[in-house]
Amino acid sequence: MGVTEEIEASIRERTVPKIHGQPNQENLAELRRALAGIVTAIPTGNGGGQHGHLGLIMEEDEYLEISNGQEVYNEPIFPGHYPATVSANAATRAREEAEHKGEVKEYETHLGVSRGVKAKIEEAVDPEWLEELQDPILGLVNVTPLQMIRHLTLRGGNVDYVDIIDLKNERDAPWETETHIAMYFVRVERAVAKLEKAEVESDQIELAAQALYQVKQSGMMSNALLTWDAKAEADKTWPNLKEHFIKAYADRRKHEEIETKQHFHSANQVKEDLEAEYANATNEIIQNVMGPILQQMADQSQQNSEILQELKAIKTNNENSGGGGKGSKKKCKHCGKPRHKGGDGKCWELDENKDTRPTNWKSVNAS
Repeated sequence: MGVTEEIEASIRERTVPKIHGQPNQENLAELRRALAGIVTAIPTGNGGGQHGHLGLIMEEDEYLEISNGQEVYNEPIFPGHYPATVSANAATRAREEAEHKGEVKEYETHLGVSRGVKAKIEEAVDPEWLEELQDPILGLVNVTPLQMIRHLTLRGGNVDYVDIIDLKNERDAPWETETHIAMYFVRVERAVAKLEKAEVESDQIELAAQALYQVKQSGMMSNALLTWDAKAEADKTWPNLKEHFIKAYADRRKHEEIETKQHFHSANQVKEDLEAEYANATNEIIQNVMGPILQQMADQSQQNSEILQELKAIKTNNENSGGGGKGSKKKCKHCGKPRHKGGDGKCWELDENKDTRPTNWKSVNAS
């Protein structure tokens, strides 16, 4: 993919506002603003080098007002695949070839931006509004983005009474205090500018009164209102009003952030103290309640271990002495009873064991 295709593809991924139905001054201005954001982001040395490819969608007199050094944006032409003439001197030829390479890239970049912007304009409006520009064979290939915008402007509808009422409502809408007050002033001024294009003037005194009322209603900048009221009447202009309350709002936000950090620190300290207290209480419960239980369990485990060891020792002795092991049915040959611990030689029936006989012992041979 070449430079032209890459730039065109990147622009096609961007979004622009959709114009439903007949274009008008309002929505065309929004479209041009979106396109300006796209083309100014793609650098070029053309037209002063400070505004990207903005000259593609702006009239020459408009562009001259903002261009760096009052330079015009000139649409580049294809310089050919190789310089028309080159010097025999190697150093000069290398410079000429590098300059030609730059001209080719400038042209390819311009072409990619132009194609991408045209595609976004086609995407933004219904097809019928560009139908007059369509060539039976080439379509819009030879039409520039600026020609498309001019055409839409001429065919677009003017601001009517519905638009005027909507713009007045936008201008006079309350300040939503969760947004920065600077955005409130921007909204008001944009609506005023749009109304002026429709030849509807906005009274500066009324605008100031509306803004002051919004600040008063918010209850957020009482001191700023007092200092404003104390100003000389000559200083109570709309630009000064904006500057005064934007600064006051910024100062308020700064102090709120400091207070929030302090509260956050205090809350964290309380949280840490509670966690430490809880940990201490938990440890105390474990020591006082669980400690004896755990000790009792350990003692029982020790006892079980000792019993197990004794049982193992008995089993071992029985096996070593020839006593009946598991499943054994052998009996003492002297008394007929199960074999004795230590073997048949320990049987009490034998005279040599009479000293070990219990007092209540009775021989199996007794009648």
